[in-house]
Amino acid sequence: MSKRTLFLALASIYLLFYMGDAFLTSYYAHYFIDNGMDAGQQSILLGVIPFALFLGCFILSPFAKTPKKSLWLFRLCGVFEVIFSLCFAFCHEFWSLLLLTIGISFFNGAPFAFLESYAATSLENHNVPYARIRLFGTLGYIISLFAGYFVLSNLPIRDCYFFASALSATGVAISFFLKGNQAKEEKQEQGETNNRPFFTKGLILILVSTTLVLGAYNASTYLLPVALKNNGMPDGDYSLIRAIAVACELVSFLLMPILTRRFKYKKVAFYISSVSALAATLLACFVSYSPYLFAYLSMIVASLGKSFLFAYQAYLFEDIVGKNRLGTALTLSTGLVNALATGFNLMSSSVYLNIGFFGYFMILSVVELIGLVVLFFVPKGQPLKQEESK
Repeated sequence: MSKRTLFLALASIYLLFYMGDAFLTSYYAHYFIDNGMDAGQQSILLGVIPFALFLGCFILSPFAKTPKKSLWLFRLCGVFEVIFSLCFAFCHEFWSLLLLTIGISFFNGAPFAFLESYAATSLENHNVPYARIRLFGTLGYIISLFAGYFVLSNLPIRDCYFFASALSATGVAISFFLKGNQAKEEKQEQGETNNRPFFTKGLILILVSTTLVLGAYNASTYLLPVALKNNGMPDGDYSLIRAIAVACELVSFLLMPILTRRFKYKKVAFYISSVSALAATLLACFVSYSPYLFAYLSMIVASLGKSFLFAYQAYLFEDIVGKNRLGTALTLSTGLVNALATGFNLMSSSVYLNIGFFGYFMILSVVELIGLVVLFFVPKGQPLKQEESK
């Protein structure tokens, strides 16, 4: 496959699939509240989301042994996600929402890791930085979130799931134009992969760090819309704030060659993303005092950090486990992150009802700080390649 064809196909898939995911996952809390779920039911529903994400990643990750298999697993998850998204729009009772939430979340976490594994490896073979493709995913989120502002202001929230289904289905269909056969590259790396242990000290440390930082941060993102809604923020305004924040993420992607010019190691990107996640959660502590101001600040700070994480996460993991097992490592990391978020989500209502949203977000901040400390012990990895920093 030519470099141009690969780039255009991946750009289209990232744009459409991330547009669909934005419509699907951005309004869980709002949908549950609008369907009359009380605080306890909301905690259960929000709790099973990362738990099912963890199960999906844990069960599917061993099969992502090559970029080709990662591509097929992405397609499989994408098809199920389309089906469950469509069904989700017709569920309004607690038990039906619970079952569908588990089903849709099981297939929602892993496909992004599978797609990232395939894309990062394929683009690297053509000397194209992964960040150039990942920005199309961010662009997809921006489009859907801005559209969500008008959709939620004029249409029922359930219509978001129809849009999600159609967009994701189109992205999966385009993926069949990609060629998953990379036998030449895989054969060259087979000896290295077989001789390299998987669970090294470096992998364990980076898994612990990302689990604590991203797991706690993800838990904060599940509860933030609940806190904002309890403080009177309309659904459409929340979507607009998220859209503006993600637009800042896109700007960060576009400026990445300048921002990373002085980077020597990929690990620096993890420092930036971890500090940003911690700062975002600390800012979320104050949403009860000024919902709009601190929602804007929290989401924008987090988005700037995410751009560095998305751009370099795959490459740092690749340094540790190699190309062939990159999909396994990324899905394992995603699963562990969601496992921690599950625990926080399940206890969230009992915590914030007793000590308030400020106390809950502060607990998450402490966990993120511990993860940031662990990151200092992670190996630096290989220096940035010249084409990545230009």
